[in-house]
Amino acid sequence: MAACVRNVCVTGATASVFHTIRTEVDKLGGRVVDSVEDSDTVLVCLQVGSLKHQSAVSLGAPVVTLQWVLQSREEGALLPPSGFQPGPLHGLRICVTGFADTKGTARALPGVATACSRLAVWGWAGFRCAEARARVQKMITDCGGEYCPDMAIARTSCLVAGNTQSAKYRAAFTWKLPIVTPKWLHACVEQQRACRPDTPDYSLCVLCFS
Repeated sequence: MAACVRNVCVTGATASVFHTIRTEVDKLGGRVVDSVEDSDTVLVCLQVGSLKHQSAVSLGAPVVTLQWVLQSREEGALLPPSGFQPGPLHGLRICVTGFADTKGTARALPGVATACSRLAVWGWAGFRCAEARARVQKMITDCGGEYCPDMAIARTSCLVAGNTQSAKYRAAFTWKLPIVTPKWLHACVEQQRACRPDTPDYSLCVLCFS
């Protein structure tokens, strides 16, 4: 049975995708609104972490992926939002750097390694394991994020860094991209939400310059 959905908000969509969503929602009897007005508003989220996404989470409003719109179109009615929730890193394009040198040994900042010690619960000891990068990549994709091997200013959402020595770190710092320790990634997985990357607990820049 279709849910009684009236208001639909959208975040993270390009102009063309937004137009498609609005067209489909209108056809199915819904109404696209500019903001998440209450807990009955459904947020179609193409990238987590936006102000609209934060507002929806705060209000307890349902958050869904684009698949909800596509499936609703197939069914001919706006479906209940349950079952279409995005992963905690949905839509984020994440690059990693500085996990191990060519010999597979650690080169992380001491403070960063300490801050990330809880990652041992995932079965690997912080930056001491040559498989750390692959494990982090899997965590990103399992949570709905996109692992980006090459960092580009127009495409990268944030950089997960094990040290401040790499060219990727220097580029991200110059471009003013968020740079976080793996503790941020762990927190996103543990809390099943996109944690703010600019907080002192997770920002590598804050750790380095505080």
